[in-house]
Amino acid sequence: MSNTYSRRFRRQFIKAYLKNDFNISRACKVLDIKRDTYYQWVASDPEFVKEMEEAEEKAIDQLIEECETTHRVLRKGIPRIKEKEVNGETVLYQDGWEVSPDRAALEFYLRTKGRRKGYGENIDVTTKGEKVTMTEEEIRAKMERIDKILKGSQ
Repeated sequence: MSNTYSRRFRRQFIKAYLKNDFNISRACKVLDIKRDTYYQWVASDPEFVKEMEEAEEKAIDQLIEECETTHRVLRKGIPRIKEKEVNGETVLYQDGWEVSPDRAALEFYLRTKGRRKGYGENIDVTTKGEKVTMTEEEIRAKMERIDKILKGSQ
């Protein structure tokens, strides 16, 4: 029965679900319950469903933040900082890299986050982002005009 488990036990299920990478089967196994029990909770307990959704959303937000932090390190690298004495004062300076900037990570970042600034894989120079639909006939006509222009410039 879905009502035989306490609210506290259902919260333990949510923790097990998150800890097991959002895997319902593993969470059920950890708490020694059947999957059917989980589905009964979902069908009969909107508060449980809401708690699951909120917990999952929070966990995904944390995961995204971790990914962004990792990506930031990959993009910028980690400089090797050293100290030296200059005119009686200790100054810090960069002496190479602990972790070099990752060019692929930087390119990915620019292609995704810098798309509107022209760093995307495809650059739209004519439509300013507006959707354009053309018939095959219109496309052929434009291609013919382009071919004529190119042949004329040779």
